Amino acid sequence: MARQKSSIPKKGLGHLYKRAPGGKIVPITSKIPGCVFILDHRVDNKRYREVLRNPETGEPVLTLEEAQQRQREIRMPFLSQNDTVIAEAQLNRLAKAKIRQQAAVARREEEKNPPLKIEDAWNAYVAAPNRHRPAEVTMQNYHSHWGAFTAWMAKQDRKFVYLRDVTEEDAGKFLNDCITVENLSNNTFNKYLQFLRYMFKVLAKPAKITSNPFDNIERRALNQHSHRELTIEELTKVINTATGDLRLLFMVGIFTGLRLGDCVTLKWSEIDLVERIIKRIPRKTATRSRKTVQIGIPAPLFNELCAIPAEQHTGYLFPEYAKMHRPGMTKITDMIQKHFKNCGLQLYAEGTGAVYKYEGNKKINIGCRAVVEVGFHSLRHTWVSIHARQGTPLAVIQDTAGHSNPAMTEHYTHINAESARQAAKALELSELRQLSNSSVIDVTPATTIADQVAAAVAKLTEEQQQKVLEFIQTELG
Repeated sequence: MARQKSSIPKKGLGHLYKRAPGGKIVPITSKIPGCVFILDHRVDNKRYREVLRNPETGEPVLTLEEAQQRQREIRMPFLSQNDTVIAEAQLNRLAKAKIRQQAAVARREEEKNPPLKIEDAWNAYVAAPNRHRPAEVTMQNYHSHWGAFTAWMAKQDRKFVYLRDVTEEDAGKFLNDCITVENLSNNTFNKYLQFLRYMFKVLAKPAKITSNPFDNIERRALNQHSHRELTIEELTKVINTATGDLRLLFMVGIFTGLRLGDCVTLKWSEIDLVERIIKRIPRKTATRSRKTVQIGIPAPLFNELCAIPAEQHTGYLFPEYAKMHRPGMTKITDMIQKHFKNCGLQLYAEGTGAVYKYEGNKKINIGCRAVVEVGFHSLRHTWVSIHARQGTPLAVIQDTAGHSNPAMTEHYTHINAESARQAAKALELSELRQLSNSSVIDVTPATTIADQVAAAVAKLTEEQQQKVLEFIQTELG
């Protein structure tokens, strides 16, 4: 029987050999680890030596059979004697070689400087020099948001190792699960979205993120519910039925318009009873504008503060509440809300509030989220409302309240101590004067004789001031 000719040519395939790590040529059947197959061949009288690689993965071939197959694939176009085919083959090989080279460089770079892992992301964010520095309580809230996200990732079917493993689909699913499973409000949804979008932006470089997975997710519309203001009758009942520090806390809230966190951390060093001014950098804007607001002290609050013995005018105005001050301030808030409820005030909007059912021992919320209408923040709303009704200029209200909305900046003006004292008089309503303890020291007039003398002396020349000083010293003996 005649021997059938092979369709594979015997010549023109180039020379195939094997090279060990270090460059030593070894037998082609050698089993030394790390060896690669080399094809030595010519194209247009130019000599080429190349490592034979898998065209799909770019990895070196491992067996002789794979090497011979790759050898034939490379050389067959050149044996066809078709210039077009040869040229296309050469271009394809060069393009693939460039891609493999770039991939190899990227792999080496990544091995040298790996992308940020999820387990290291929070510490990297805290240490990042390009992030903003919010208040401690805000950072604690951020840490809680990040904890919720990592807990969600741990429950998913696939394993998340690097921060860049998070896709836009993952981001959307997490936020939707927050709404449907965790029963979070749209406001909380937006807070999660805003923080995570910012965190991924800050860590984009160390995490090697090319596209922020949270960028294209839309914020959710908010149901605009706000605390309502209290009536004078309600204010009177709230304050007069409270005792001790709780009574004083309510008075500070209504007569200064400060937020709860600012009230419970108010220090005596920020209270000037001589000038009848409170100077405070609101915690909400402390890391941004650092603007100190000046708040005049109305007569009822002034009397309450003067009734406190002078030896106690150190540290915090509310030392016990300051110790309880934590993110959310649950204990203090619960105490305040309990008092409001005991005063007969409806805390939540009609038709809202938690409703539960039980499946076995498991408690399941089936109601609508509670919409708080009355809380400590109601005192701030009332403070603003009373000032507005009494004709206090809008700029004074905005500056004294420490509003930080950029859209209102153009209305801001500098408020001096005298303006702040005058603004405080708006709260000295006859209905509220009954809150003042009549047994307490009388309110000092805003302008004393000493104030008048000081103002007059300030207008004199230095020589005239010296003569006044000599006269006073003579009179005093």
